[in-house]
Amino acid sequence: MGRQATTEERAAFMDRTAELYRLFKKGTRTSKDVLAGLQQLIDGAPITKSTAPVSPFQASAIMGNNMFGPEDTAHCFDVIFTPEELDRLEVIPFSIDVLQACADSHVLVACAALSLMDIWNAYPDHFTFTRGKDPWFKREHFARTKAKAGWQLIRKSPLPGSVSSTWNEGGNFLGTDDMVPSTSVIAQAVLIYDALANDIDMFKTYLLRTSDLATNGTRVFINGFQRNALLVGSLRDDEHVSLLGLASCKKPN
Repeated sequence: MGRQATTEERAAFMDRTAELYRLFKKGTRTSKDVLAGLQQLIDGAPITKSTAPVSPFQASAIMGNNMFGPEDTAHCFDVIFTPEELDRLEVIPFSIDVLQACADSHVLVACAALSLMDIWNAYPDHFTFTRGKDPWFKREHFARTKAKAGWQLIRKSPLPGSVSSTWNEGGNFLGTDDMVPSTSVIAQAVLIYDALANDIDMFKTYLLRTSDLATNGTRVFINGFQRNALLVGSLRDDEHVSLLGLASCKKPN
């Protein structure tokens, strides 16, 4: 009776299998190549831990309902990703270990190259205090700056320890692999999550400081679906406000 595979060997087997699937989907391997590769694995060819990039297939198995791909983003915002963007989205810029650690606390979203104004133009009725009139941020530079298309791993709640703190105090709770995302990234995640997830609780209770600054030097915050509408405002960095914390996401590889 043969020995049982170690945890590392099983992980490497899964990595190799998923990589074969990714290459087949991308068109760089034929079905014959994939079958031959699988047969090698079954026959017991030496397996070492793969350094291959993480594929959406692997990420989906880990993140489950907390993952929204480019097709979800395209459906929600009626956008078309360029071939270059789709090619980049074939690789998840986070390790298996990071995804496993964040599977419940974060949401993995394929963000599009959209600005906050692009999002407002698509969903004007989903922004509070702007119905029937232009939003206060219409002429703000941050609101016209497009996010970079790519995967974002965004925490679904305020950064632990940051609620009711100032900007600098909250920043002390950021890990070395954490960063504060832009308002556009958070708005995309909240609207996609609201449209497609069953349990809608992302940022519902809190105001989240983002990385953006308004022209008057105040920090932009966003609230996810208070009264079925996004609230976007700004406050000074040195203010303590109840239920105000930091938005955070993981730094990509």
